[in-house]
Amino acid sequence: MQDVVKISLPIDKLDLNEVDPRVREAIHEKYVAERIGNDIYIKYDGMHKQRIHVKLIVSATIHNQDWTALMNTICVVGRDEFRPDVGIWLQRPTFGQQAEPIVNKCPPPDVFYNNQDRENALSKIAFVQQCVSGIEYVGIAVRKAVNPFRRNPNSETTSTHATPQSLRPNRAPYLIYWEADNSMIYYEIDWNKYIVLRCGWKLEFNLILDVLST
Repeated sequence: MQDVVKISLPIDKLDLNEVDPRVREAIHEKYVAERIGNDIYIKYDGMHKQRIHVKLIVSATIHNQDWTALMNTICVVGRDEFRPDVGIWLQRPTFGQQAEPIVNKCPPPDVFYNNQDRENALSKIAFVQQCVSGIEYVGIAVRKAVNPFRRNPNSETTSTHATPQSLRPNRAPYLIYWEADNSMIYYEIDWNKYIVLRCGWKLEFNLILDVLST
């Protein structure tokens, strides 16, 4: 699954906002971290979530080959740096932004996907929403389970649109989608369901459950 380690550096000793951007890039490359102010967040993903990330990237790329879909890529929001678990840029960042994303201030993706590690993910998305408009946010909560999710009982069935609900489901897996007005909509993740994002990408829940059931 995913664990997040938070390291807070005393600002009276070192202000990371004033550190050379190339030094900050070295920190990100070494620890696969995010930074908000003087707080560094180091994430550790389990294999299930990494497999889900790969499937989402492949799906988005098949939908539109002009998009740039990547996993754990640094982007800059204000004076802070983030790594969405999966980011989809509808227009590819410049060559310089791809090479040195902090130095050249790579913008956040148009679709910002994060594992739903509860308060850390929610607070991060809320922060980005205050700084940048027009981004689509998606979060997926995956339960910590010893046994696999049940197999698809109707694998030949055509998928239908998932039913939105205003309350968070009691059990994972479920998906959170932020509407254009930043209101949160929940979907129970079940076989043969999907949602369509504003960018037109059809997110099939079977992609997620194919991983969780094996």
